[in-house]
Amino acid sequence: MNFDLTEQQLAFRDSAKAFADKELKPFAAQWDEDSFVPVDTIKQAAEMGFLALYVPEQWGGMGLSRLDSVMILEE
Repeated sequence: MNFDLTEQQLAFRDSAKAFADKELKPFAAQWDEDSFVPVDTIKQAAEMGFLALYVPEQWGGMGLSRLDSVMILEE
């Protein structure tokens, strides 16, 4: 059984990490304290498809598997 990630999975993971490192991590503690996430940040996540991970592509989502989605959510 092969447990290596595909190039597409690695790309999903890397783009999620880059987004999280730049757009979430620097502000996360303050947002948690304030119970607030800026709408612009949510819109950015949506534009990257991160708010429609399981939604089928035919309906505008990414149509990802659970494994692919978990890698994005983990980042």
